[in-house]
Amino acid sequence: MQLVSWHVLALINALPLLLHVALLLFFAGIVVLLWSVNRATTLATLLIVACAYIFYFGSIFLPVIYPDCPYQHPISEHIRKRLNIYRSLFIATDGSDASHLEEDEEENEDLLLIERRSIVVAPDDKLDASALIWLLNSSTDKAVISAALQAIAGLPRDFSTIHILRDAGVIKLIEQGFQSCFDKDTTIDLKWHLVDDQGAWLYCKAWMNMTRGTRKQWPLHLLDPLWKLQDLKDHPDGAAIASCAVALSSVDSHLAQWELLAYLSRYVSGQVQLSHCTVTWILDSMIDGLAQWVMPTAVIEKTTIRAVPVLLRLLKHIEDLPTSSMRSAAGLALYIFTCGSVNISEYRSEERRRNTHSTVMLKALTTIVSAPEQFAVGEFLNIAAKELCRLASPMVTQSHRFSTDLKEAARASLLSLLISERIAPDIVPDTSFADVLHLLNQSRVPQSHRPAFVKVLVKALLACTHQDVASWSVRLLRPLLTECSLDVAQAFTANSGIHAVLRAAKIGDIDNRRLQVDSWRCFCVLVDSSILLYHTQDSEPGTGRIVDEIFRSDFFETVCAATTNRKWWLFEVSGHWLITFVNLCKIRPHERAWTKLINVIRDTNEKGKEHEGMSEILYQLENILYKGAEHLSGKVEKSALGESTTDDEIDTRSDATPILAFRRSDDKTSGWFEIDGQN
Repeated sequence: MQLVSWHVLALINALPLLLHVALLLFFAGIVVLLWSVNRATTLATLLIVACAYIFYFGSIFLPVIYPDCPYQHPISEHIRKRLNIYRSLFIATDGSDASHLEEDEEENEDLLLIERRSIVVAPDDKLDASALIWLLNSSTDKAVISAALQAIAGLPRDFSTIHILRDAGVIKLIEQGFQSCFDKDTTIDLKWHLVDDQGAWLYCKAWMNMTRGTRKQWPLHLLDPLWKLQDLKDHPDGAAIASCAVALSSVDSHLAQWELLAYLSRYVSGQVQLSHCTVTWILDSMIDGLAQWVMPTAVIEKTTIRAVPVLLRLLKHIEDLPTSSMRSAAGLALYIFTCGSVNISEYRSEERRRNTHSTVMLKALTTIVSAPEQFAVGEFLNIAAKELCRLASPMVTQSHRFSTDLKEAARASLLSLLISERIAPDIVPDTSFADVLHLLNQSRVPQSHRPAFVKVLVKALLACTHQDVASWSVRLLRPLLTECSLDVAQAFTANSGIHAVLRAAKIGDIDNRRLQVDSWRCFCVLVDSSILLYHTQDSEPGTGRIVDEIFRSDFFETVCAATTNRKWWLFEVSGHWLITFVNLCKIRPHERAWTKLINVIRDTNEKGKEHEGMSEILYQLENILYKGAEHLSGKVEKSALGESTTDDEIDTRSDATPILAFRRSDDKTSGWFEIDGQN
């Protein structure tokens, strides 16, 4: 760069020029000197010097006229730049050696209807544009120029120096190159015959690249060959690219957009084979067309109803390509159709599209799920559900990237899809389902949705053995069952929820102690809620059946096994289960399960006295349950003798240790209870 800024190359080229000037002055001095001595010698010398310098100046100016001339001179390039300055291009047409093309200033004004904004030019892009212009400017080989023009088809969307190519008149050259791919037959009727189909659709792509972001229309005199290419049956990629060019030139017609949707529909249904690059071009053309589209609202709504199902099917078709440019383009198109237009210039870069893909897709999918009838998705709502599950993982791991409102909308959509069973372990991968449950943790579930949500979570516990799915299902069940309504408790028990939670506790006993603890706490909440329902809604027949289900399950066997194996933690007994057992014994003291539980607790207490605190807690539990059984026995004996004793009388007896009169201490986190005023 320093060599260029200090013009080192120009100084080096100036050295031979100075020698040539010195030689010219030397010969001029000889001619002047010989003129006074001998005119014949002078004329001969003058003739030789003149011929030499005619050849010398010819080697300077011939390369200016003919760039491929072998007689190149260092000053020739500078002269050509002065005469050309990226305004004149040489190209061989219809057999001639070269032709000089002038750019039409009026066409340039037509080309750039959108006001130019400041563009940050990338050095590499500037180098590429300069190389293309130099190649077009320097070469007269038609094949080389065609290759250079067709190479523009491969430029990225965010090519920052595209305006330099426009100013150089490249669009005109592309149109001429496209025309050269056809033979015009005028013998009988005006007909165009395609002679180079691949070159034609490459010129189409190059033309769309050059006119992107403008309102440039396809030339009218080239519409017939473009339609000829569009009707090509043997080359679907070329026909699709031609349809893209037609759509971008027909912003006032919805039929061209519908033609692109038809290509996508046939592609996902397997009726036509298109390359991934072509599908991406179709999507980009739709996006660019929507930005310039001026249509009545009714036509836009009808197009949206056509487009959204097709785009959802396309996302399903390319689900194995999570990071492809085709997926990012499909997500952006879906967002524009569902949520409205965007500033297209901000989404030219593929990196920008991929960075915002999750946010864009999340907004589009939540809009679809919230109003599926508006977009006529029907059965394709399952595809939207799967795509939302894909986005659950980045929402969990990169939560800071998403706004609070967007996350709340996503949770509401996922909840509705879960309740409608469009998301289930047998539909989506276990890891995605676990991320969905994680995302719903601590979310607000409306009371009307809770029975259905409990049913879904219980089914997930029964159907899936994935540790994360089981863990998050249990954690979500716990707040739903806390002081729950009767319909929630019935939904839990009717769908084998007791068996599911106990099964999770046993799995956690082996592999995951956190899952074991969460499962026991969830079951404790269920028992507490069942007892509360038993007392507050005793007139309802379902309350007694819930308690019956608890005693018919293998709950007590599981508790005894955990106690025997010393896998029931001290805090779990003291902090959660002591008061629950006593309340449960109070409403069902006649169950045989209590006898076995008392014996297991007694044996465990005798074997585990070395554990600090365990002896006292287990002794209290054993004493309360045992005394409760004695009181029940005494109550039965009094009833047999005709005496009447109420529960209140039993609770307020003046024994040394009243049994069932207890309350929680003020410190709820300590895990201890006050029994008759004593800790």
